[in-house]
Amino acid sequence: MLSNLDTDDAQLRVLVVDDCRDNCATLSMLVKLWGYRCGIANGVEKALVVAGTFAPDVVICDIAMPEVTGLELARRMNGDARPIMVAHSGLATEAHRRSATEAGFDLYIIKPVDPSDLRGILQHASELKGTNRRIAAAIDRGERCVGACRELITGIRAELKRGAG
Repeated sequence: MLSNLDTDDAQLRVLVVDDCRDNCATLSMLVKLWGYRCGIANGVEKALVVAGTFAPDVVICDIAMPEVTGLELARRMNGDARPIMVAHSGLATEAHRRSATEAGFDLYIIKPVDPSDLRGILQHASELKGTNRRIAAAIDRGERCVGACRELITGIRAELKRGAG
C-alpha cells in the first residue's frame, strides 16, 4: 500500500477499460488493493466520458473490443493532460504491438497480466506523477519570480524616467 499519499489529488488515478466486466472487476480490485483510485469503463465511449470527470493518470485498455477498439481510444486520448496509456491485450504479435504504439499506447502488456508486472508499472507511474507535481510547483514558483522581477524592472524604469526628466 502507498501510505505516503495523503490527498486524493496525490493519489494515482487508474482507469480500466475492457468490454469484459470480469476483467474490469479483477483489475480494479488489484488497483484498489494497491492503494490507487480506480475507475472502470466497459467500452471506448464510456471511457471517454469517465476520463472527462475522473482525469486518469493511467489508462489500462483492452485492444480488441466490439464496436470501437482500444486503438481508437488511444488515438482520441491526446493533449497536454494525456494519461499513460497501457494496452492490455491477448493479441501478442509484433504487428499488434506496433499498431498499439502507432495509436498512442505507451506500454503493451499481454493477458493475463502478471500482477507484479502491473504493480511495478503503477508504482513507476505514481513516482512519475510525484515528479511531475514537483516540476509544476517549481515552474509556478519560477513564473511568480519572473513576474516579480518584471514588476521591479518596470518600477526601476519608471524611476529612471522621473530622474531623467
